[in-house]
Amino acid sequence: PDGISLDPFMGSGTHALVCKKLNRNYIGFEISKEYCDIAEKRLRL
Repeated sequence: PDGISLDPFMGSGTHALVCKKLNRNYIGFEISKEYCDIAEKRLRL
C-alpha cells in the first residue's frame, strides 16, 4: 500500500488510472507523444 507502482510502458494509461482510483502512487513512462496525450486526458478525471 505504501509502495509505488511502476509502468515503464504506460500506453494509454490504464494502469495509472486504476492506481489513481485505488489511491495508489504510480510512475509511468511512455515514448509515444500520442499515447502520452491520451493518458493525460484519461487521468484528468
